[in-house]
Amino acid sequence: MFRVPFFVRRESMTDGQRTANSYNFIVGQAQFYGRSLERWDMKIMMLNEVVQDAINEQINNELFAMYSYLSMSAYCEHKQFRGCAHWMRLQSQEEYAHAMRLYDFLIVRQGRVKLRPIAQPEIDFASVADTFQKALAQEQNVTQQINSLYELAFNEKAFAALVELEWFINEQVEEEKTARDIVYKFHLVKDDPAALLDLDRELGARQPAPATAPA
Repeated sequence: MFRVPFFVRRESMTDGQRTANSYNFIVGQAQFYGRSLERWDMKIMMLNEVVQDAINEQINNELFAMYSYLSMSAYCEHKQFRGCAHWMRLQSQEEYAHAMRLYDFLIVRQGRVKLRPIAQPEIDFASVADTFQKALAQEQNVTQQINSLYELAFNEKAFAALVELEWFINEQVEEEKTARDIVYKFHLVKDDPAALLDLDRELGARQPAPATAPA
């Protein structure tokens, strides 16, 4: 690459020397900023492939939970328990919101979202009460999944992921408590028709959860 000595004044350069000097300057700037942008991009990403794969797996888990709750809602509708069906449908929407929260987190952290097939959920249940028993078991399973993801993020020093997952840990405490309370109520009413109708009416009064911004 031709370089003009620094002591040569620009006014005394030939047209060819000026062109070469300008070219050298542009190339030098491009190389400098190219390396700077590459380092900047690496700093922003911060999530390694192991953490990204685990978060993508949890997105799939949350979408399966969404699908599962929707199947439970359809079963309750079939059994004419409209209030229970309403509760399950809202819960399905919450699970979708959980999946999208992780989806958006990966996007913000310059990660790659890789959606996977959603497994078929269970469609037949022993009773309406059984759907809530299955719901509780599902929430307990999701809690284990979140705890495992948190542990992995801690071992990988993915601190931004740890902050995000703390929200999910607290959320799961509430999810399990709510499902456990409903299961207990079904045990109390047993097969009493009037009590079952009252419980169905109570569950049908559930309101959608307010939207929460990602941490």
